[in-house]
Amino acid sequence: MSLATGKRAIAYGAGLVGRYVCWALQDAHLTVVERDQSTLDSLSRTRGTETWDLVCADAFEHARKTDLSQFDLVLNMLPGRVGGRFREFLIDCGTRVVDIAFSDDIPEVWEIYAVDSGTCFVHDVGIAPGLSNMLLERASDELGPLKSATIKVGGNPTEPDDGWSYMAPFSPTDVIEEYTRPARVIQGGEIVTLEALSQRHLIEVEGHGTMEAFLTDGLRSLLTSEAVEGIETLEEYTVRWPGHIDKFIEMRDSGTEGHIDEETLLEEWKFDHSRGDFTWMEVAVEAYNGERARWVYDLVRHDEAGWQTMTKSTGFVTLFVARTLLDDSFYMEQGVFAPEDLGDDFHDRVFDAFDQFHPGVLQRIE
Repeated sequence: MSLATGKRAIAYGAGLVGRYVCWALQDAHLTVVERDQSTLDSLSRTRGTETWDLVCADAFEHARKTDLSQFDLVLNMLPGRVGGRFREFLIDCGTRVVDIAFSDDIPEVWEIYAVDSGTCFVHDVGIAPGLSNMLLERASDELGPLKSATIKVGGNPTEPDDGWSYMAPFSPTDVIEEYTRPARVIQGGEIVTLEALSQRHLIEVEGHGTMEAFLTDGLRSLLTSEAVEGIETLEEYTVRWPGHIDKFIEMRDSGTEGHIDEETLLEEWKFDHSRGDFTWMEVAVEAYNGERARWVYDLVRHDEAGWQTMTKSTGFVTLFVARTLLDDSFYMEQGVFAPEDLGDDFHDRVFDAFDQFHPGVLQRIE
C-alpha cells in the first residue's frame, strides 16, 4: 500500500483505539483533537512533533469553528455515545471521513447529505463490525448466495481469574451498552430482535480453551446488506470467559430497577497492562450450494509490552482504511459506505495489508 505524502488529516478522540491510530498514521500531517491534556502529553512522547499538531479542546466546539473540508481525511474516534452525536458534524463536511463510533445506525437520509456535500463517509471500520463485514462480502462473492453466517468475537485476558476475567480494551461504557442493547439478528430469513446476552453456549476456542458465547447487537448494516440478501440465519456472538456474564447479570439484576453501577465497572474493568490478552474472531458461513468457508482471526499479547490486542485489532482496520482513502491512486465516490460496500479492490487492500504487516493473524481455515 503506497503511503500518502503532503496529506493532512484530523483525528477527533485519542482514547485507547484513537491513540493507537494517531501513533501509527504517520503518512499524513495529523491534527489530534482531544479534551484530556494528559492523553495528549502521553501521545506526544510517541513520535516527533513535526508530523502532528496536538490540540486540547472539546471536539464539538472545535468542529463548529473549523472548516473540515481543508483536510484530506477526518477520523471520528470518539466513544460510542459521544461519537454518535459527533457524526452530525461530519456527514456533510465535504471530505473523506473514517468513523469508528459504533453508535446508532446511520439514517438513510445521510446518503443524500453526503453526496450533495461531496463527503465520502465510511463507518464501522473496526474488527466486528468492520473486518467481519468484509469477510462476509468476500464469502458471498466466492461461494454465491449465503444460507447462514455466524460471527463470534471477543477481546479477553489470556487467562481467567477469580473476578470478572475481563479487562475493557475500549470505553467500558460502550461494553455496557453492548451487554444491554437488544440484539438484532436474522432467523428464518427475517430480522428479529432478541434479548441481549441470550442464546448462551460454551465453545472451544483453539489455543485458548473453553469460553462462552452470547448474542449481542453487532450486525448493524449487515442486516439489510446485499452481501447477505436471502440469508436464513445471521448472528453475532460476543465471546468471554465462563462466569463473566453471570457476574454481570447478577450485578444488573441486584440493582434498583435494573440499574448498573457504571462507576464500579469502570474501575473493575480497567485494563491491566501487566496481564496478557488476546482478540479472537471466527466468521463461519455456508452457502445455499453447500460450500462452506471459515476465517479465524487470533492476535495474542503475552506480556505487558505493546498495545492491547483489541485496541490494535480495531486500529489495524481503521488504519488500513484511512491509508487507502488518503491514496490518490484510489478513487472513492461520495456517499455513505458500510465496510461491506467498499468494493473488492478496497477489501483486497485491507486483506493484503494484514498479510504484509501482520502475517498469520487472519487465516482462512476452510
